[in-house]
Amino acid sequence: METAKDSIKYIKPVYTTNTSINRDDAFGAAGSGFSQNVTYESKQSRFPTEMANGVVTNTGNTVAFTANEFAGSPTNGYIPGYAILYDVNGNVLAWENKPGGAIANWVVSPSSGITGITFDNVGTYTITQSVANTVANAVGRYNSEKDLSGVYLGEVELTMLSYQFQVRPITLGVTWTTLSELVLDSTVGVSTEEVIMDAAGQEMKKSLDFFGVKIAYAAATTNGYAPIVFDAEAGAGTQDSYIHTAQTISQAIERVGDVMYNSLGRGGVSRIVGGPAAITYLRLNAGFTTKGQQPRIGGYQVGELYGIPVFKVPKAILPETTMMCVWKNENNEADVSIAFGTLVPFFSTGALQRKNFYKEAGLASFGDYVVLNPGYFGLIQIQNIRGL
Repeated sequence: METAKDSIKYIKPVYTTNTSINRDDAFGAAGSGFSQNVTYESKQSRFPTEMANGVVTNTGNTVAFTANEFAGSPTNGYIPGYAILYDVNGNVLAWENKPGGAIANWVVSPSSGITGITFDNVGTYTITQSVANTVANAVGRYNSEKDLSGVYLGEVELTMLSYQFQVRPITLGVTWTTLSELVLDSTVGVSTEEVIMDAAGQEMKKSLDFFGVKIAYAAATTNGYAPIVFDAEAGAGTQDSYIHTAQTISQAIERVGDVMYNSLGRGGVSRIVGGPAAITYLRLNAGFTTKGQQPRIGGYQVGELYGIPVFKVPKAILPETTMMCVWKNENNEADVSIAFGTLVPFFSTGALQRKNFYKEAGLASFGDYVVLNPGYFGLIQIQNIRGL
């Protein structure tokens, strides 16, 4: 933040509803479950071919192209001019070479016994044949373009969200005695106030880290995603060992990303933050490395798991056996889970002398935050970790 009136702008895609699509529709059939608002599937994707079987009745004298794929009015159901009639052995008896329906518009095999064909201009042909049941099967063409308006994939609305940061302080009070100041000044030869402020600054950093994780955990527990449960003793009673089971934790991590992806059309796992027991358990996985390891102070990075940075925080911040997975869109800098704005990263009131020979100082960091995408968080709960 450069001023106290700074804001963040974020382009958010809003998809039209797709809840009415019916996954029970047969693939390749017109079905009845299509929604006009699906952005990832068109009606045409359900039709591998535009030819389908008609219904032959009345001892072969009636051929109807009116049901299933052909259902609907003539403009979006059956398309005349492409029908083919077969006998029971699959031999072609006649085929329609242009619309019209009359036998003059057909090419008829001389040995077929068909002497007349009429059409009702909807989808039913009446066949005159010398031998009953000569016509056994028929195929015709239907119009797969059910949505003639051309809006096949629904709509997506791109909305710009704006949030103006409301500056607030995160404060920390520090006290020390005049005696400790005199001892340090006279024996070590350092400025007590400088040392105290440096230590207080480290505490402020830890407080800010923990504050951010707590905000993220609150968002993760209220975003509607059920935690992924991983059983560390899933192989108990079998040949699988405890260490072997730990290798499958990657499936739970990927599942977190799948839940985001299914819900938002984007998502994955960019960072992992967890309680002590959960993160320690990850060390059993063969994909864990100590790359990027930081000093064990506050919230710190312990390494990487399959290239994903892994961080540990105390159980007072995250439950002992819980891991929180976070995703960030690498293609959009503003597409993040939480946006933090910092106006003044570190502010000190300076040391104040009290009459009881204590000194005190107030420290603060001024800024604000906003949760932009709570759906970018996912939780994993590891059960039955040994040693707890």
